[in-house]
Amino acid sequence: VPTVVLVDALIHAELAHTVDNDVRADLVTRIQGALDRLTGWAVHAPWNHAAKAQLVEGVLDRVGGNLREARGHFREAARLAAEHENLLEEGLAHELLGRLWIELEEEDEPGHQALRRAHQAFGLWGAAAKVEQLEARYGEAIVSGRRVSTVATATAGTTSADPDALDLLSVVKSSQALAGEIGKARLLENLMRIVMENMGATRGSW
Repeated sequence: VPTVVLVDALIHAELAHTVDNDVRADLVTRIQGALDRLTGWAVHAPWNHAAKAQLVEGVLDRVGGNLREARGHFREAARLAAEHENLLEEGLAHELLGRLWIELEEEDEPGHQALRRAHQAFGLWGAAAKVEQLEARYGEAIVSGRRVSTVATATAGTTSADPDALDLLSVVKSSQALAGEIGKARLLENLMRIVMENMGATRGSW
């Protein structure tokens, strides 16, 4: 169930930016547990799990305020996902990388390039709603490379609500699925329905 572990980690990483330090510590422990599992699986099947592990390590660093370390993990996740032809994880990695470049406010073009690659990967995967979401939020950056508005940087000592975070409705629905489903088959079915519904994908697999 590696994809469920990945989704769970991404959900809790996004929630960690909106809570106080005590709650964040519990979420970080949960994300670390997911990273440990994915790292172990990646040893035996890197083609399936290495990109997932890098994504989770990246969001864990981002929650802790280690933004440059997070950037390196997102880059590696994108590379591994492309190498193993996993378009969903490639799109996620590039989107997270693009958002991070915007937060760091160091250079425009690397962030724009990452967002364009996310847009392309999600398009190839068939995620029509996700493509439209990216175009609505970053259209100028994707099309013309013009600067987009910055978002607040979340650090270990502060909280922030990131308007460019993973879609809140999807996060809430996925959280409910993870909390409310016991059987693995039903949980997988529910999570896939949520992801496909939110992203408008025409196909998908775990």
